Amino acid sequence: MMAAEMYTVAMELGPSSDDYATLLANRSLCLLRLENGTMALKDATLCRMMRPNWPKACYRQGAAFMRLKVKKQESSYSILYDHGIHRCCLLIGLRKSM
Repeated sequence: MMAAEMYTVAMELGPSSDDYATLLANRSLCLLRLENGTMALKDATLCRMMRPNWPKACYRQGAAFMRLKVKKQESSYSILYDHGIHRCCLLIGLRKSM
């Protein structure tokens, strides 16, 4: 069974909202690597709706837009992607200082 399918099975087990968002983000990455940008964007967008301020959600959505080669004028993918990277770097910096 492929990883994307495993995440789907895990989602069917009724995880908490935060865990479900994590599963969506991880499945989105799997779908990106399988070059299925449309489904990756669907998962990333739902993930971002569930956890709008989560850097990984922004990053995954931006990466999916980039995979689909959506023009910058038509989306804010570069902002989402950069926001996700920036927030992740901030969180890593905070964790190292603790």
